[in-house]
Amino acid sequence: GMIGLPQSLITSVFGHLPAKHDTINPNWAAVMVEMLKKAGLKEGDVVAAGFSGSFPALSLATYAAAEVLKLKVVAISSVAASTWGANIPEFTWLDMERLLKKEGLISHRSVGASYGGKEDMALGRSKKGRELLRAAIERNGLSPLAFETTKENIDERMTIYQKFAGEKQIGAYVNVGGGTVSVGTVLGKRLFKPGLNLKLPLGTANVDGVIIRFAREGIPVIHMVYIDQLVEEYGLTPMPLVMPSVGEGQIYRRVEYNLYLAAANLVILLFVLYAFLKLDIGYRIFGSSRTTPPPKHPEPMV
Repeated sequence: GMIGLPQSLITSVFGHLPAKHDTINPNWAAVMVEMLKKAGLKEGDVVAAGFSGSFPALSLATYAAAEVLKLKVVAISSVAASTWGANIPEFTWLDMERLLKKEGLISHRSVGASYGGKEDMALGRSKKGRELLRAAIERNGLSPLAFETTKENIDERMTIYQKFAGEKQIGAYVNVGGGTVSVGTVLGKRLFKPGLNLKLPLGTANVDGVIIRFAREGIPVIHMVYIDQLVEEYGLTPMPLVMPSVGEGQIYRRVEYNLYLAAANLVILLFVLYAFLKLDIGYRIFGSSRTTPPPKHPEPMV
């Protein structure tokens, strides 16, 4: 399910159970709606997505947000998953997508898939593990991406995104997890802040990855990593013992301040203070209102 096994033949790397537990909160869909709206997307726009089997709940939240905003999602998924992710060989993230779409709960499925894991080729996995990954891809109607180098892998993904976007401009890219090809090595993962990024960060000149290529084109990217930081930022309940109800939570009623209004009020206040201190307006207003007592007659000398 949304939280998988501590180990399996298709497990890629070690994952943190608390982070996986944090992601099953249904309010992540509301978080994704907010970020996509801040990215400027509107009905009919195209979202490119790079999903990892490590965080199936966040991938599902992306689909749910797209349903609400009526967006088209073009997704490419890596099947292998870290511990506690979608690492059940018979029920991978691709299988979840297929069943959810069959039941009419989502409108989109991945249009491309790779093994995932080290170098996105499941290096270090057993022969049986690689066979299970390939079987998962093929039973869901796809073929593993064909590439020999990381650059070829990135090029192939960019080609697929453009092909399925058609004549429409891709409005945003969503990265779920820390897939090397998507984020561009560990360095690329750390350069982008968790959540919405509207600008290309510094230090990416010598790093390549799908997220970096989109950011270089000025396309907003949503980076779903370092889950604990996003939990705190959006006021979600960490590791909820009782599943929050949809529509309940701080994400639905956060207090935000209008910075433009605050700045305008500050300018007005500074002008008023200047007028009082430098232009003697205060004296004219308050000084002129004072009543000067009539002069007293001198008292007679006795």
